[in-house]
Amino acid sequence: MPPAPKHFPDEDFVANKAAKFVPAMEALVGASPDRFRFRLVLHIVLGYALFLSAVFAALLLSLLAILAALAARAIWLAGLALGSFLSAVALLQSLHVVLPPPKGIPLAREDAPLLHEIVHRLAGRTGAPQIDAILLIHEANASISSRYVNGLFGRTSTTLRLGLPLLQLLSPAEFRALLHHEFAHSSGGHGHSGIWTARVWESWSQLPLLGEEMGFSARLILPPVYRWFMPKLAAYSAVLSRVHEFAADHQALTHASDSRPDLMLIRIGLAGEFMAQRFWPEIWKDGRNLPRTPSVVFSRLSEFATSVSSSDIHEWIKVQLAQKSNPLDSHPDTSTRLKALGSTVDPEEWTRTVVEFGFVPESTAASQYLGNSLPRYEQLLTEQWVRGSFLIWEDAFRKFDQTRKRLAELQEREQTETLNAEQQIERAVCVWNLDGPVAAELLLMPIHAAFPDSPEVAFTLGRCLLAQDKEDGVIFMERVIGRAPSTVRYEGTVEICNFLERHNRHEEAVTFYNRMAREDDEQQKMAQERSNISPYDPVISHGLNLAVIEQIHSKVAKLDWVVAAYLCRKPTPLSSDRPLYLLALRARRKFLIPAFRPGMTAFDQVAALNCYPDETRFLLLDGSQPTLEKKIRKLPDSLLFKR
Repeated sequence: MPPAPKHFPDEDFVANKAAKFVPAMEALVGASPDRFRFRLVLHIVLGYALFLSAVFAALLLSLLAILAALAARAIWLAGLALGSFLSAVALLQSLHVVLPPPKGIPLAREDAPLLHEIVHRLAGRTGAPQIDAILLIHEANASISSRYVNGLFGRTSTTLRLGLPLLQLLSPAEFRALLHHEFAHSSGGHGHSGIWTARVWESWSQLPLLGEEMGFSARLILPPVYRWFMPKLAAYSAVLSRVHEFAADHQALTHASDSRPDLMLIRIGLAGEFMAQRFWPEIWKDGRNLPRTPSVVFSRLSEFATSVSSSDIHEWIKVQLAQKSNPLDSHPDTSTRLKALGSTVDPEEWTRTVVEFGFVPESTAASQYLGNSLPRYEQLLTEQWVRGSFLIWEDAFRKFDQTRKRLAELQEREQTETLNAEQQIERAVCVWNLDGPVAAELLLMPIHAAFPDSPEVAFTLGRCLLAQDKEDGVIFMERVIGRAPSTVRYEGTVEICNFLERHNRHEEAVTFYNRMAREDDEQQKMAQERSNISPYDPVISHGLNLAVIEQIHSKVAKLDWVVAAYLCRKPTPLSSDRPLYLLALRARRKFLIPAFRPGMTAFDQVAALNCYPDETRFLLLDGSQPTLEKKIRKLPDSLLFKR
């Protein structure tokens, strides 16, 4: 865990500290749910109490400062009073939290009367608040959310959000199981606890933004409270959210007698994978050739869904069941939820089940509940998506167009001359961006055969293979990743770790990441050791033979502005196999740098002699570092010549 900052901690600090509270809280909610809820309510009340206490303290300090200013006739105390008052105002402003209404396309009752009727009956049967609006969204998700209409208390507005992909990929029975799950949240008051948790979270989250507006006393007191309060609130919220999910799953199992909630969970996960791995990539492929966003998007969902094969289903189910939730995730992982429902977690069995029923059911919830209105809502969702994506689309088209032009230039140049390694890599990357990694691999393999020692070729080929989920990509990247610059090393590490995670090799990914982090840290220390020359550095004898010394002496002595030259070595224990030599030069009086020759500095002249061992650093003995200069002069064999 990173050390706590001086003022407000960052998100990583809060998340790392919150994760440590989760096991104890999960044990508490398992042993005594009522006690857990009481502690959560107490924590929320305490959050507001601490806020109001800070406001009261700021106002009291302001009042005392005013009284002291009047009694002592000290004008400067008026500034203290004003600062404390402004602190109170800033704190009160952070209590004002506006939860925006949910976004989506309103689903009219006349367009889906059966769906509205089912929702109305479910609300009455479960004792949940009646739904004020049903919104269609383009994500593969569903939720019921509540918000207070008139501030902190009073009437609430409850909204049901339904993802069009779920309507088109779930059967009516599975969709009803999903509605039972969501209404279990609403009838259990899960939304109300979420409202208050979100409000107090937002109030405290705004404190770092108000840091400059708060007075000295508030900045002194509130950050430590923040470090204690926010991680616990995050842990409470995550644990409670997962408890709610288990309760909603159980209620769906109990009341949705005509469907299987476990199959519903699998299908929802498949819908998410389908949208991420198939639907959106196919839509964005058109960005290569279309300068404007397409007019038809969501009406193509059924077309893409029918192209899903049994191998796709098997792969997506394996990914879904292999995923594990983090301590602060709001939902348990699918495997844990299936086990809680008493269902299997065997991907082979689930693949057979889904293939048997079909990835797209014979009768979908969309066809039954939306009917002839479906095309109109598909178009409305498309228009909403276009409004939020057209700038990204047009920028992507411009990049594709630039890539096409650059590829044409390289291909034209190839007709008249042989491309070097960098140009061939660039051509392969252009093909990759336009036609995918499979096409790029056909170009990169011959390039690697022609330039087997090129780290750039090996690195690019490794990335290309990993993009196709080929294990050989790890081998190619590991060959060169240790010698690459820090940014490239980090990029390669992330790609290898993502590959390992995709193949459920979490422990390998963690081990590899930690190893690369250690190596990167060592390389950074090594680079710092070799780049920094300070007065506190020790120097030792150069250890070169007489022939090398005479060659350096004869060439450096030709520079008339050098009156003395010394050669030594800086110890580099982290890279002892690569000696670092120091050539220290004393210039004649009134010698100016840069030198008299246009476009060439004095050190350029020295480097141009090209008579030194590898990795020789040049120092100018101008009296700015007397300690280091004294160390160099005192070495018995450091002097090359002195005029």
